[in-house]
Amino acid sequence: MQYFNSLPKVVYTDKNNNRTLYTNLMSRASVVPGVLNNILSFYEYDIQDQDTPEIVAHKYYGDINRFWIILYCNQINDPLWDWPLSSVKFQKYILNKYDGSNSGNLPSSVHHYEIIKQKNKFGFTKWNSRRMNNLFTRTIF
Repeated sequence: MQYFNSLPKVVYTDKNNNRTLYTNLMSRASVVPGVLNNILSFYEYDIQDQDTPEIVAHKYYGDINRFWIILYCNQINDPLWDWPLSSVKFQKYILNKYDGSNSGNLPSSVHHYEIIKQKNKFGFTKWNSRRMNNLFTRTIF
């Protein structure tokens, strides 16, 4: 078969010191590193909500069957989790993860409180408290 002729060969030596030439079926094709590092080799594109690799391939190549080029050049091995989720899918994922069986896991529940000590320009100390939800990160002061 022509495909297997293009794969690299490997020499295998058995326990009797016999050497046999085999086709390395585990080899993978890769993009030349110089191409991946060259910004002129790629189009800049911001993924929109509801975009899939097939939609992006259709926009750029006019063919949805070239989705693998989009995934391959962006080093995406698992399109289910490496590709950004749409807002609807992300919302479903969050609701399934924090299903409400434990009120502490709800995204809108209070995770913890923080007390912030601030000094104004006159040197007076002001104490503020803030509720922290499970989904939001802290503001750095």
